[in-house]
This record gives sequence, C-alpha cells and structure tokens, in this order.
Amino acid sequence: MFLSYVLAYLVCEAASIPGWLCMIILIVLLVTAHRILGVEKNHVFLLGVLFFGIKDMCRLITESLYYIFNMKFLQGLCNESIIYRNVAVGYSAVMILRFGLLFIMLLFISHRLQKETLELHVKELCYLCLIPIAGILFGNIIFRLFFTVKENVFFLLYEQSPVFIGLIPLTSVLFYVGIVITITSYQEMVRLQEEKKTYFVEEQQLRAIRERMEEVEQFYDGIRRMKHEMKNHMTNIKGLAGSGSYEEMGQYITKMDESLDAFELTIKTGNAVTDVIVNDKQKAADKQGIKFSSEFLYPASDGYDVYDIAIIINNLLQNALEACERMEGEKDIFLFRAGRKRDFF
Repeated sequence: MFLSYVLAYLVCEAASIPGWLCMIILIVLLVTAHRILGVEKNHVFLLGVLFFGIKDMCRLITESLYYIFNMKFLQGLCNESIIYRNVAVGYSAVMILRFGLLFIMLLFISHRLQKETLELHVKELCYLCLIPIAGILFGNIIFRLFFTVKENVFFLLYEQSPVFIGLIPLTSVLFYVGIVITITSYQEMVRLQEEKKTYFVEEQQLRAIRERMEEVEQFYDGIRRMKHEMKNHMTNIKGLAGSGSYEEMGQYITKMDESLDAFELTIKTGNAVTDVIVNDKQKAADKQGIKFSSEFLYPASDGYDVYDIAIIINNLLQNALEACERMEGEKDIFLFRAGRKRDFF
C-alpha cells in the first residue's frame, strides 16, 4: 500500500503537481480503488495520511542537512563548475538520504501496523490521523517560511533564525514518535478491550455453569425424593384398592400427577437446552408470584451456538426477574418471540 503511494507520488512530482493537490488526488483515487487493492477504505485513507505526513517529516529533516552541507561546501567558492558539481553531489546525496529515511520510517510503521489487525471506524480513524495531519500542516507552514521575499530582498529561514536548523528536525522526529506511540497505544487499547470482552464471556459462562449445576442438583434431589416416596405411594394405593376406596384412590393418584408435573417442561422452545432454561425461569417466576409468558422459539439454523444463545437468554431472564422483584403492584415478565432482522437474530 505504501509502495502504491510512493509510485503515484513520483508520477505527480514528474507532472509538477503541487504537493497538497497531489496528496488529495492520490488519497481520493486510492480510496476509490480500495477494492482492487484489497484494503479496507479507512485503512487506505489512514495509510495515505501516514505516508504524506512521514514524507514531509523526512523532507524537513533532510532540508536542515542540505543547508549545513551548503554552508560547508559552497561558501567561499568562486569557480562555477565546482559550485555546480558540489550542488549536484549535495542534492543527490540529500535525495538518496531522504528516500532512504522515508523507506526506513515507512517500513517500521508497516511492521507496527501488521502486529495487530485494526478495525477502523470513523472515531478510531480520526484518533489515528490527528498527529500525522498536524505534522502535514506543520510541514506546509515551515515550507512556506523557508524562503521569503520582502521588498525584493531574499530571506532564508535558517539564516534569519539558525536555531531552527536543529529545532525543525527535532520537531519532525517528535511527530514521528507521536505517530508510533498513537498506533501502539491504540493497538494496546484494542487488545485490552478484547481481553475484557473475553473475560466477560468467560465470567458469564462460569455463572451459567454454576446455575446449571445448582438446577441439576435440585432436579436430582427431587427425583431421589420421588423414588423414596414412590414406595410409600404404591403401598398406600394398594391399601386403598384393597379396602375398595376407589374414589379416594383416584384423588390420591391425581395429587401424585400434580407432584410429577414439577418435572415436566411446560414450555417448548424447539431446543432441549433452551427448554430447560426457560422452564427453570418460569418456575422461579411462579415462586415469586410473577406472571410469565414465553413465545420464544429457537432459531431453525445450524449457524448459531446453542450455548451462546443459552447464556444470553439466561442473563436476560435473570435480569428481568430481579427487576420484577423490585417492582410494586402487579408483576409481569414477557420473553418476546424471537425473530430475524437481516443478518441478526
């Protein structure tokens, strides 16, 4: 991507297009062609801003070196051929140094960017572009101040204020360091957010596992009690049948049916895992005197992880139950019908 900017920039230089116009044209063209390049358009824009910002910083650094070279090797010379030779040698050396420095600085930034894939939205893009854009503006201001003419008198910035010979390269280096730090800090922030997200998911999974374990323990406790009581029930039924108390025996069996209903899943969602969760929450709501209505149906697709959906449903219903406990008066809770909206369930 940086190579594309370098090649396109050299074409603009050969066509004598002004630097600011060249920057705008190139970024717009390459952002438009982002699909062909196989790069997301926000990344293309960011790389364009980085390229031109770093290019200006390299020029500011080498301009100071070029001025120092001219001071040492051109002053006091009278022979035109020697002056032209020294100017040619100095300019060539500075241009080679400028492109070499640009290559090294871009290479380092590209390695920094490749360490982690960035998903850039508008806010993140603005954050990452802030320092390079400030560097571009700074560079354009300094370039305009390098040479000034007042009343037919030629002024050179470095001759007027020699302190700028060191300050301008130092400021350029600080801009570059600021870019590197901004990218690094943003990548670190993204990494911390991913870790936080992972920790949150693991915490929710652990909470869901604990709740499932408690529910399973309660379920098997109920089965053990039922098995223990079943012998007594059978003895009582035999006794009622032996004494001819058929009406009382019928009432007794009806009560047994009601106690067995506790193990029946009354709400059918289309999936065994979500069946257990929704029915558990319904029983919890009944104990708290909360009306519970469910129209949830599990999505008829293999593209969803039932465990993920179970965690979401469990958390939603638990939060709703806790909220209903804090309400005054009649308490209602509804699990609305599931549906699909575009690519979202």
